[in-house]
Amino acid sequence: GNFIASAYTNLDQKTLSQNGTNPAHQIMRLEGTKAKFSRTLLKNAENHGDEDAYFGALKTYLNQSLKSKIKKSTYELRYEKKQLKHMINWCSAWLEILLINITGTLNSWGKSIARPTIIGLLLTSVFGLYYGYLQNDYEQGLIKSFDITFLIGYTKHSLANTPEDMQIWYGINAFLGLWWYAVLVPTIINRISRVN
Repeated sequence: GNFIASAYTNLDQKTLSQNGTNPAHQIMRLEGTKAKFSRTLLKNAENHGDEDAYFGALKTYLNQSLKSKIKKSTYELRYEKKQLKHMINWCSAWLEILLINITGTLNSWGKSIARPTIIGLLLTSVFGLYYGYLQNDYEQGLIKSFDITFLIGYTKHSLANTPEDMQIWYGINAFLGLWWYAVLVPTIINRISRVN
C-alpha cells in the first residue's frame, strides 16, 4: 500500500502543455496506472507472498481501483459532456469505496475468521437485548434476534399485525445479519481454499 501510494507524476504545467496534456489528466492517468500495478502485485502475492502480503495487496488493489474510477469520473465531469453519467459514476465509486472498506474491516480484508464471528455474536446480542427489553423477556428476545439475524425466522416474527416501527427494526436486523453472513461464509471458504 505504501509503495503504491508513493507513486508520483510530473505536474509541471509548462512541460505538460508542451505535450498536449494538463495536471488533471496526468493525475487521472497515474491513478489508473497505480490500479493496474496494484492488480499485478495482487496476482504475484496470490502465489508467492505470505498471508499478510496477500491480504495487504488485496486491500490496496480494491481501494486503488476505486480511487482510479473516482479520479477518472472527476476528470470527465470537468472536461467532458454527459455530466449526469459521470456524476452517477463518481457517486457510485464513492459509495462502493465506503462499502468495500466497511466490509473489509469486518474480516480484516479476509485475514480473520474470528473478527466476523465476534461481530455476529455482538449483533445477535445487541438486538436480543433490545427485543428482550421491549417484551420484558430477555430469553425470548435473544431467540428472536437469533432467528432474525440468521434469517431462519424472520417471517415468524414479522407478521402483518406487527407495528411498523418493529418491522423496520426486524428489517435492519435481517439486513445486517445477511451482510454479516455474506462476509463470514466467503471468508471461511477463502481461508480453507488458500490453505489447500
